[in-house]
Parts: sequence; C-alpha cells; structure tokens
Amino acid sequence: LEIGNLSGKNRDLKEKVDTLTDSRGDDNDTTCPTCSKPLSPKERDNLVIDYQREIKSSIAKIRELENQRKKLVADSKQIEDRLREITTSTDATIKAIETKKLVDSIQSEITQSEDALAEILSTVGVSNIDTLMKKFKVASVSDLQMNVATFKSTIEEAKKSTREIEENIKREELEISSLEGKEVLMKQMGAEIEELKRLNEHAKYVRRKLVSGFVADYVFQKRLIGIIKSATNQYVRFFTNNQYTSIDLEPTQSTKRSGAGLLLKIWDERDQAWKKTGQLSYGDRTAISLGLRLGISRTMSSIRPLRDSPVITPRVRSVLLDEPLGGLDKSRREAVVTNLVNDKNFEQIFLITHTD
Repeated sequence: LEIGNLSGKNRDLKEKVDTLTDSRGDDNDTTCPTCSKPLSPKERDNLVIDYQREIKSSIAKIRELENQRKKLVADSKQIEDRLREITTSTDATIKAIETKKLVDSIQSEITQSEDALAEILSTVGVSNIDTLMKKFKVASVSDLQMNVATFKSTIEEAKKSTREIEENIKREELEISSLEGKEVLMKQMGAEIEELKRLNEHAKYVRRKLVSGFVADYVFQKRLIGIIKSATNQYVRFFTNNQYTSIDLEPTQSTKRSGAGLLLKIWDERDQAWKKTGQLSYGDRTAISLGLRLGISRTMSSIRPLRDSPVITPRVRSVLLDEPLGGLDKSRREAVVTNLVNDKNFEQIFLITHTD
C-alpha cells in the first residue's frame, strides 16, 4: 500500500517537473503547479530541484520497500514451510498418541481377557488352554466351543422340561385342591342326607304315632262343620243386614284334579232360596267370606286338636284382618265395624284398611 502511494506521488511530482521544465522559455507565465503562485525563474528552478530530489527520495524509498517486501515474502515462505513441517510433525505426533492409546486399550483388554480366562480355567481346575483341551478331550478350541454349545442346548432343554414338570405339578395341585373341596362338599352333602334320613324317620314315626290321635273324619264332618256354620251364621247376619241368615258347608268327594273339599251355599232370606257363591255379588261374597273367616277363627280358638289334648282356654285369642272392607258399601262397612267393636269372642282384633 505504501509503495503504491509513493509511486502515485512520484508520478504527480514528475508531471509537475515536466510542467515547470516546459515553462522555462516563457519567464513571465511560470506559476506554481501546486498553489498557482507566479514563480521567478530561480524559484522555478529551485522548485524543480526540490521535486527531483523528492522523486529520488521516493524512488529510493520504493526500492527499500521492495527489498523489504521481497525479504518478507521469503521469510513468509520459510515460515509456511516451517509451519507445514510442524503441522506434519504434529499430525504424526497425534497419530502416534492415538496409536499409543489404542495399543494401551488393546493391551488392557488382553489383560482383562487373560484374567477372565484364568478365572474360568481355575473354576474347572486347569491352568491353561492346553490342559483344558486335554481335560475335555478335544483337539482345538473350536471343538471345545462346539461342546459348550451342545451343553448349553442340553441345559436349555432340561430347563424347558423342568418348567413343564413344574407346570404339571401346579395343575395337579390345583386338581387336588379342587378334589379336596369336592370331598368337603360331599361330606357336607352326606351329612345333609343323613339329616334328611333322620327327619324322614321322624316323620314316619309322627305319622304312625300321632295321626291316629287326630279328630276322626266323621267328627270333622258331623260336629266341627256344624260348629263352624253356627259361628259363621252370626257374623253373616250382622254383615249382610239379615239378607243372608245361614250358610251350609257340604263335603265333596276328591277328584283327579283335587282332593276332598267343602261346597259353600248361602240362604237368601229375601229370595227364600239357597245360593252358591257364583250367584252372589262381589259385595255379598266379601261380607260372607269375612264372616266365614271369623267363624273359623272363633271355632279354632276353642277346640282340641288331638283327642288327648287338655281342655284349656287358648293363650292367644286374636285375629288380624287385612283390608276386609274394600268390597263393601257404606252400610255394610258400618255394620262390620260395629260388630267387631262389640265382639267378645276375641281379646284382640287388628283391622287394616284404607277405606273411610
């Protein structure tokens, strides 16, 4: 950059010298090329001398700078060559270091492998590979590896068989547990069967010993039915305002579809005729049914169930009526309630109703 500046300055000075030299023939027209000041011939010559001296100085300076540049270029080349040599040496050093590390690593692995091999050999009671091969009667390490692979396969098969055996044992244990549970259940069932047998024998005993003690059929048909009819008639008359005055219970024979029973007929005082329940209205049937239930309850509270039963007053003389007024009109409801309030045949009468 400095050489360029000096060269440009020299060209400028040379132009000024040429201008001043060309003006020597005309003494009156010479001016300073820098400031345009008029110059005398002497001043012009002195200025030319100064310019030429400065040009020479610049040329010398340029030569000096050129020499310095050449020297610097040479030094730079030497430095580059040295740097190249250093770089090459550094790369070689790095490679050597890396190689050394690799060698150390391999050596460490070899040492570890040797230690591991020595430990393995010690477990089988030998000190080196040759002794190991002799012990297992193989000619090479490859044969030994094949034997090891075979042993591993055999061990895996044995493990598989062991797992299958363990699974079979578990299944058998579950089956045994299930059978034990069934055994307990069968024992319980056996105990229940024995209990049922005992109850059956007891029932047979009851039939043999106690049935003969019950009231005979003729007593039921001749006397008990009469008592029930008499007890029921009182309620029927009250509940129907004397429209129906008496009932008749006639025993019926057993059929293929049902056993023996009773046929209910009611005497209609107004029509002077016996009527079956199918001929009555719903309200009439409700009133008569209520009277019949009370008549039966009254009778059952005072009879002896067995021939040998003692004649005593029953300890419980109560009756529970659930919704007995639903099918009755107002007059019959009033008659039922009035009769129940005044009934002295029961100590307690419970009546449940939602009817006013």
